[in-house]
Amino acid sequence: MMLSAEDLELLHALQIAPRAPWSSIAPVLGRHPATLASRWSRLTETGSAWVTAALSGRPEQTCLAFIDVECSPSTTATAIETFCQDTRVSSVIETSDSWELQLTVLTLEWLELVRSVLPWIQSVPGVLRTRLRVTTAMHIRGGHLRLDVLDRVQAAELAQLKMTADRPAAIAPSDLPAILGVLAHDGRATAREIAAATGMHPTTAGRHLTAVVRMGLVDFRCEVAQALVGYPISCQWYVRATPAAIPQTLAFLNAQRTLRFCAEVSGDANLTFMLYLQRPADIAEFEARLLRTVPELRVVDSALVVRTHKMVGWRIREDSSTGGPVVARTGGDNTP
Repeated sequence: MMLSAEDLELLHALQIAPRAPWSSIAPVLGRHPATLASRWSRLTETGSAWVTAALSGRPEQTCLAFIDVECSPSTTATAIETFCQDTRVSSVIETSDSWELQLTVLTLEWLELVRSVLPWIQSVPGVLRTRLRVTTAMHIRGGHLRLDVLDRVQAAELAQLKMTADRPAAIAPSDLPAILGVLAHDGRATAREIAAATGMHPTTAGRHLTAVVRMGLVDFRCEVAQALVGYPISCQWYVRATPAAIPQTLAFLNAQRTLRFCAEVSGDANLTFMLYLQRPADIAEFEARLLRTVPELRVVDSALVVRTHKMVGWRIREDSSTGGPVVARTGGDNTP
């Protein structure tokens, strides 16, 4: 499937404002709302793009970790399927280095990670060893990536349509798991649709939805099958930066529009980030630019993504489109 220029414009718009109404996006793109809705329906039906929601993974609210896993070759496929079916495992990728797999794991607290999830991972048949890195600060989130199709004026207009976190964190509504259960499958679901799916009153659903977004408990993002937009390669770096070099490093990374995320982590490296790239040669070129900009930086490790099997709860096909069930954590004790 080839994406048209109109498809790419719509996807860029939704990367900026994932939940904006079609009636608000239409004037910015010069399209009719019904045309945008029809185009989006086609993109989602083919698995080419989707809007999802997930727990924010902020260190002050949850515990987000990257766990490298080495498996015996004969059991790798089975282990991948096991990990993909657990709600606590947000993402599963195969990598090019000696650690065959990297898991992104989201737990509600540190003790759940080390007393429950990590021992379970280590007990999966065929797992030989693991390596744990815990996120200590999330600087650039997964929704950062942009297609760079719209002009600056359009992007600025769309940014005004996005609801942002502007309230201090407080006790989450008791029905957060139910709300997030709907939004994980369809991040554009309206309060009325959430109410219909959960049995809540539409007014209650709308009020609680607004609350969790404004408290920063939930992140929305528009995901795109990366092979369809000319960036089929993903590479993740682990680097060591001095405290003085971190601001300069973050400024450089923030300017990379195909950056997927950047976080501070525990261990021998204190920063990790992932980029979408067009060609293998771009890996060395990017790394050279990074080190010219921040010479104090030391690259500890990097890994090319061979295949993504699960991304923020969504199963990913070999062609990078989505398919299959959504298996995501929604805030409650919803492990299998």
